[in-house]
Parts: sequence; C-alpha cells; structure tokens
Amino acid sequence: MWETTVEFWQGTHNVEVNLQAGQVVSGRVDVARELRNGLTATLLPVRRVSNELFGDKVSTRQSMMRQNVTLDQGQRFEFSHVRPGDYVLAVHGPEVSPVSQNVTVGSEPCIVKPMRLGPRGIVMGVIKDSREDDGVWAFADGSIRFSDSAERHDENDFPHLRSLSFRTDEQGRFRVPRVPVGRVTVELRYHMTADIIGRHQKEAVVRGREISEVIFEDVSPPNKPAPQGGVILR
Repeated sequence: MWETTVEFWQGTHNVEVNLQAGQVVSGRVDVARELRNGLTATLLPVRRVSNELFGDKVSTRQSMMRQNVTLDQGQRFEFSHVRPGDYVLAVHGPEVSPVSQNVTVGSEPCIVKPMRLGPRGIVMGVIKDSREDDGVWAFADGSIRFSDSAERHDENDFPHLRSLSFRTDEQGRFRVPRVPVGRVTVELRYHMTADIIGRHQKEAVVRGREISEVIFEDVSPPNKPAPQGGVILR
C-alpha cells in the first residue's frame, strides 16, 4: 500500500510512485484442538495521524492496510506484502477469548512470538424488581462489555469486540454463553424519558469454561410506576 498528499489547488504536480513488495508477517498460536474452529488473525495499522487519534472510526489508511487471514489448521497464520510500520495483531474466534499484541514491521520478515488462546466462559443471573408482582424484571434488555487480552475494547477497530446482547426471560433470568474471560461489565438499559436511556451496571470476572453469576437487586427504573391493580400485559 502506497500513499501521498498532493496540494492540488497550487497547480499541477508530478507524483512519483515508488512501490515495494512489502514484508511477510507470520506466527502461530497455542490453542487446544477443540477451540480451533473459525480462528482469524487481523493485522491493523495503529492510529498515528490527527484524524485517526481523535476519531472513533477506522481511517481510509487503516482500512486499506488492514489484512485478515484464516489460521492454517487453526494454528498458523501469515500476512504478505505488509508495509513497514506499527500494527496491532489480533486473533479471535467463536470459541476462544480474543487476544492482541503490538507488532512493528521493519525491513526484514517478521515472526511474531506464539500467542496462547484459551476458552470462553458463561455469565448468568437474575434481575430482581420488587415493583413487579413476581418480583423480577422480565424481558429486560442488556449487554455484556468486555476487553481482549491487552484490554482493548474498541469495536470500531475490531468488530469481534462488540458487546454481547441478551434479554431476560419471564423469570427475569439470563444466560449468555461464549463470554471472553476477564473482567466484564453487565449492563441493563431502560428509558428514563422518551429519549434518555438509563443504565444499571455490575462487574463480573469470567473464567474459562466456568459460570459466573450476576444478581441485580431491585433495579427498577426510577420512573417505572408501581403496579396499581388492573390488567398487566406481558
């Protein structure tokens, strides 16, 4: 990938384009056989110019230079024609907790140190609401926010870091599988007014192949009226 800036309002310019082959970036991951399904490695240039540092979307430069590859037999990856510079290497998949690390590509082929991948966990719990007849908040909308191994959480850079959504059942219970390990935030949303969204939050620690329980105690929205009799439709 090659780029330049031309001040086109100052007359005609001759632009000289120098293309090079780029470098190879390769590596492998250490992962159990049962977790190798659908593993992908992503190489994304780091933000470095003003519109990238202060924006929340991937720039044109980053988008053009981003590369995605599927891991060979779930363990090895290789990127070709990589321009020298600073990158973030991220590895993710449906069964593993996402990992990432910084990579600097120079004038020689780059071999990345092995990255260890582990399983995900489960978050489950109940939302209690004393203002309801059955004492729970049924059909509440929520989400779980998480980070990868390097505490990155920007879904604009990496879509695989997007929050996991859920909805409680009629007993106010929820169960979310495949939650990445680490400290996560469980968030409930409700309408304070027609256009203002309120939130209740609790943190949990997720461990691989384990269940983490989260209980919200009486989290009725402030403007939610108490039952006054009559018919309640669910």
